[in-house]
Amino acid sequence: MLETALHVHPAARGAAHADDRGVVLPRHFGDAAREYRALREGAALVDLGFRTVVRAVGVDRVTFLQGMLSNDVAALRPGEGCPALLLTIQGRV
Repeated sequence: MLETALHVHPAARGAAHADDRGVVLPRHFGDAAREYRALREGAALVDLGFRTVVRAVGVDRVTFLQGMLSNDVAALRPGEGCPALLLTIQGRV
């Protein structure tokens, strides 16, 4: 299973981890009310290091990606990126 670069931080704070499609991710720290309070009053760190990054090249890349992804890739400038979901042919997740 894959452990992301940030795995050690929640592990050092007592997080319970579980496998999520081959990636070890923190699930909880044992007290949901305290976790929620910390999130609302402080900050949260979400590790997305296991997500896939796609680089598209070619003259039709923008048209292709614009039709396949949930975000507006046509608005991006060279070198920029954005989070997006890959959609079905019906435009669903």
